[in-house]
Amino acid sequence: MRIVKLSLAGVLVQAASLALFAFVSQSRIATLGKPLVYALAVAGIIYIVWRAVSERSSWVSLCLLPIFLGLGYVAAWELVGAVLFQGLLWDVYAHSPDVNDIRLHLDIACLLAGVYGIATATIFAVHKSLEKRRD
Repeated sequence: MRIVKLSLAGVLVQAASLALFAFVSQSRIATLGKPLVYALAVAGIIYIVWRAVSERSSWVSLCLLPIFLGLGYVAAWELVGAVLFQGLLWDVYAHSPDVNDIRLHLDIACLLAGVYGIATATIFAVHKSLEKRRD
């Protein structure tokens, strides 16, 4: 159950980051604001993964987190696109002959699940080394 809560927090962080990025990129502070939004999004995801690693209840849930975060990004992309910026969805569908092309979404989710998996493994290694150092 804990993994579901952390995954939903990940979806919220990613959706807020996408919406904030779209707003900031249309403003006068885009040059400074976009890297700041990237940094905030990365910090939010790192915090979520750190919490999952430090409070892990099982290995299965820890291994499922990157998959849920990757799928959550696609869900956040669709949510932000449908609600706030229909132009985000056009970028995905413009290159696809079929509007309901699930494969592109799965490609994005798999790529991000791999990135989140590497991040989870790295954070797990850092967390373990810090635990050993404390003992």
